[in-house]
Amino acid sequence: MAVDLISWGCASMVVVKYKKMEEGMFFSHLNMIRLWNRILNIAGIEVEYSQGFNRVKKLAFSSPTRVGVESECEYIAFKTEMKTKEVETRLEHNTPEWLKIEKVSEIEGNFNVASLNTHAKYFIDFSEYRSLKAKVKNFFEQDSIVIDIILHGEHKKVDVRNRIFDYEISDKGIVVIAGVGAESVRIDQFVLKMLETIGKPNNSYEIVKKEVYHMDDGKLVSIDEMLEEKEED
Repeated sequence: MAVDLISWGCASMVVVKYKKMEEGMFFSHLNMIRLWNRILNIAGIEVEYSQGFNRVKKLAFSSPTRVGVESECEYIAFKTEMKTKEVETRLEHNTPEWLKIEKVSEIEGNFNVASLNTHAKYFIDFSEYRSLKAKVKNFFEQDSIVIDIILHGEHKKVDVRNRIFDYEISDKGIVVIAGVGAESVRIDQFVLKMLETIGKPNNSYEIVKKEVYHMDDGKLVSIDEMLEEKEED
């Protein structure tokens, strides 16, 4: 039954950080929204609902992770009257093995993680990477990097070079910090373009989202840091 939080005097904002690994990388953002609605129902965690005729749970998610990309830094935020420890315990007992709860934070006020999340850090690796580092470096040093995307049902070419905030090429692999949301590099399409450009279009590859950020006055601040500040307040 829907619970009306207008009558709740002590509802708090809870932010859950979780990993989405292994088979979880094949779940789309819409799949995850549906899954989280089921998880909260099964776990018996009562959350705030929207007002109006079509009442739904008010859940805020960090920016969508592309299908085929594992993630160590997914977030969901909602308001509930339950204690943080109880929420954490119930979630740990009612989530699939590939969805690992990392931390449950209780904060004051609202935390619109979707709008705050502007950038993400990705780790990229693929077969033969170490012998191709020079070609990878040349790829990143191009003035433009154009990828093919489908936007509103139309095929378009988009230059995403300026959406890359920073990158590092090392013996371990490639680390890329890039825009998400409207400024997304479409990291899976980006990697496919890189492999095509360096002459290895059929290589197997791995992408893991490692951390997410908010751009504040030209500087990146991690969502974890923002949450810690909110908790201290």
